[in-house]
Amino acid sequence: MATRQRGAARADMTKGGEEPFDDSDSDLEYEPPLRAPSQLPVDLSLRELRRPREQAVGAAVERVLRRLGVEASPWLERLAEAWPSLAGAAAAAKCRPAKFQNGILYVYVRNSVDLFHLRRTDLPAIERAVKAFAGAVQVRQVRLMIG
Repeated sequence: MATRQRGAARADMTKGGEEPFDDSDSDLEYEPPLRAPSQLPVDLSLRELRRPREQAVGAAVERVLRRLGVEASPWLERLAEAWPSLAGAAAAAKCRPAKFQNGILYVYVRNSVDLFHLRRTDLPAIERAVKAFAGAVQVRQVRLMIG
């Protein structure tokens, strides 16, 4: 019953001279709604100030290593190359020089059994050989660590 009343109302509107809304007219162009202007101007050059500049990966890695206290040492690289002759072939198979910090050479050992064995038998000979190899670099101590 409600649909008949609506239909009758539509018929009355068309009789009164008004046409019902027809959205099928294609000659009307779409107008976007008005937008409020931004309150502050946007300066694209400020983006570079907010975002850090791109850096080479090598520079970033060096900065992180420096912050951690690990610095590249040409002396340590030469020591690693000469390690089998300094420590002996058997000891060099079980350990390797790791870092040099504050006059202390840290040597990484594979496991606790090898650490115990090297500390009891080979550590004094390794210390003498490293101190002789060091030359101008002051090596106070050689420490063995599991690593």
